[in-house]
Amino acid sequence: MDSYIISFMDLKTILSDFYTTQNSLIYISLVIVLLLLAIIAIIVNRNLAPLKMLSQTMSAPESVIPQPVTISSSAEIDIVSNSYNAMVEKLNHYLKQLEIEYNERREIELNLLQMQINPHFLYNTLGSIKYLITRNDEEQACTSINSLISLLRSTLSKTGTLVLIEEELNNVQNYINIISPRYDNFITTSMYVHDDCLSYKIPNLILQPFVENAFFHAFQKTQKGKISVFITLINKNIICEIIDNGDGIEPDVLSALFDEHSTVKARSASSIGITNVMERLNMIYPKESSLRIISEAGYGTSVIITLPAQSY
Repeated sequence: MDSYIISFMDLKTILSDFYTTQNSLIYISLVIVLLLLAIIAIIVNRNLAPLKMLSQTMSAPESVIPQPVTISSSAEIDIVSNSYNAMVEKLNHYLKQLEIEYNERREIELNLLQMQINPHFLYNTLGSIKYLITRNDEEQACTSINSLISLLRSTLSKTGTLVLIEEELNNVQNYINIISPRYDNFITTSMYVHDDCLSYKIPNLILQPFVENAFFHAFQKTQKGKISVFITLINKNIICEIIDNGDGIEPDVLSALFDEHSTVKARSASSIGITNVMERLNMIYPKESSLRIISEAGYGTSVIITLPAQSY
């Protein structure tokens, strides 16, 4: 009679080795996949980084001047970056040329404005000297001529647009020496300046037109009075104020001084110098300066010029 030995085993026991091997293979596969993904990410980022850098550079705000980029990557990206750098180089060269041309044009315009002022005050100063000669006041005429020579030497010898405040005050004083005798000294003048202002710069002949206007227009009725010049340093700004206690300016005339389309006759006498000063201020200190005129008929006029402080 045949006999059989039968053994019963649990299926889990039989498959346990298989499951262990399967799990190990899954873990190994996941690690391999993650490593591959990491390697792919590194490769992609390494290739995209130059493009991102180039993109960020090209996306800079319009106010920022483009700059060349240094990128070392694949041949294709090198071609793109080299083309971009060549374009930036041409653009910067063009911008430099524009800047040079702008500065040259600005210098020419400033010189033209300066030339506009010179004949205007020369006309008045020579008229004052002529008045002294007709009165046979030779000594005062010689003093005025010497002041005119000093004034012309100072203004015509300047190659720049800015002068020391001390020099500008000397110019004003020379002008006063020429004009004041014409009014038999019934119009007095004074100048007050803080010592810490003397080393700062202001545009050449920026005060003289307003002193001139005060002499010729401020005392038509009173025939006498005082002109004062104040210069102070406040909050990194130079404040120049020319004050007279003369007739003052009527509101319609005052508004006409700043209106180039005005037909008020009084405008032509004073606004030449005022317009000239305003144009020069706007060119030298764009959006950084101001010119205000405060006046009341019968009480006088105050001209206030505010400039950014610039030291030598």
